[in-house]
Amino acid sequence: MKKIMMYKEYDEKFKGNMIYCEFNKHFYMSLEDVLDGLEHESDEVIYNIKNSLYGTIKTPIKLSVESITDILEESDDAFEDYEVWGEGLDAIKNFVEEWNTKYVEYSYFADMNLKIKLDE
Repeated sequence: MKKIMMYKEYDEKFKGNMIYCEFNKHFYMSLEDVLDGLEHESDEVIYNIKNSLYGTIKTPIKLSVESITDILEESDDAFEDYEVWGEGLDAIKNFVEEWNTKYVEYSYFADMNLKIKLDE
């Protein structure tokens, strides 16, 4: 079931989330970015864009211990049945935890169940 939310409410509740436009398949950082792109568009395109805005799901992009150990263990330079363990594994765990804390990046996915309505 789709939820409809006014843009102001969306912006307050999901601060920093992008906006997805189904009509042109673009992600926007803000409503201002959406509206700036409408300057030279026809009334029909403006209508379609304004009526096809959706919220996004913000997902952190993180390193994982498994992804790093898999690379090492599957390396052409590793001997058969090589496994990361002991101090090396502890160092990777510490690095991953520090990295994921310090360098948070996000990916955004369209939430087609959250329609954004604009104030007219």
